Amino acid sequence: MARTENRFANILVRWIRREHEATLRVLKTLGDQHRDFRSHPKSMPAGEIARHLVASQRGFVMRLKGEVPSTFEMPDSWAPLIEACERHFRGAVRYVESIGDEGLAGETHYDGRKRVRLDVICEMVSHEIHHRAQLASYIRHLDLPVPEIHTIATDTGEKMA
Repeated sequence: MARTENRFANILVRWIRREHEATLRVLKTLGDQHRDFRSHPKSMPAGEIARHLVASQRGFVMRLKGEVPSTFEMPDSWAPLIEACERHFRGAVRYVESIGDEGLAGETHYDGRKRVRLDVICEMVSHEIHHRAQLASYIRHLDLPVPEIHTIATDTGEKMA
C-alpha cells in the first residue's frame, strides 16, 4: 500500500477541528452573562477558565515555533474571546499542515526540554478537552442545556453532523 503524504498530519487536523468545534459550542453556551460564575468558591470563574484555554492554545503553538508568548488579557466581552479562539485554532491547523508528518515526528525544544512535536500537540488538545469539560460542568450547574460535545447532546438529543 502506498503511503499517503502527510496522512497523520491530516488525521491530527481532523481531530483538532472536531475538538475545537465542541469547545466553541461550550463557549457559546456560556457567554458574557456567566463569565463570573464559579461552581465552588475555590473554583476559577468561567471567564478565567475560558481566557486560560484560549491563551494556552496560542501559547502552545507559539512555543512550538520557538516564540515567547505574551500575556493574553481577557477581552471586555465574550465575542472577542470566541474570535481569538477561532484565530488560535486556525494558527494551530496551519502549523500542523506546514510541518506535515515528518515535522510531527521531529523533536523540538519545548519548555526547556526536548520533546516530540506530536506529543506537544496532543497535550495541547488534551488541555483544551480538560478545560472544556470544566466549562461544560459549569453549564450543568447553571441549568443551561449542555451542547453536543462528541455524539449526542444530552439535553437536546441533537446528533453531531
